[in-house]
Amino acid sequence: MKLLLLTPQGTQEINEVTAVTLPTTRGEITILKNHEPLVTQLASGAIEVQKGREKEYFASFDGFAQISENTIKVFSAGTQEASTLDEAKIQEAIKQAQALKESHIDDMEFTRAAALLEREFAKLKALRRRKRL
Repeated sequence: MKLLLLTPQGTQEINEVTAVTLPTTRGEITILKNHEPLVTQLASGAIEVQKGREKEYFASFDGFAQISENTIKVFSAGTQEASTLDEAKIQEAIKQAQALKESHIDDMEFTRAAALLEREFAKLKALRRRKRL
């Protein structure tokens, strides 16, 4: 199978994928070879990519996925490879976003802080799954 991660920053193609687990708004789903065609809404979270016995993890920030003809297209506001993440920086960003959320001045600030928290928790989830390997 082939996985395409499509974001405003560009496209990343990963070939020879044996399974992909996606965070949907209704829970996680795993896509295997010859999966039925599907379009599903994604939640922020961790994408697990399996290539044989090797696994890679990506943090993903909302979007949707389209599965057809052994190609998985992930359309996301952003993705980040877990191997590039730093847990200490993520924890600091979470603290800052929580402080911003608690001291919000208006609805716009509150919404911004909530979105930042969601992104950082998605990063943390991807990083922790990678560390379990």
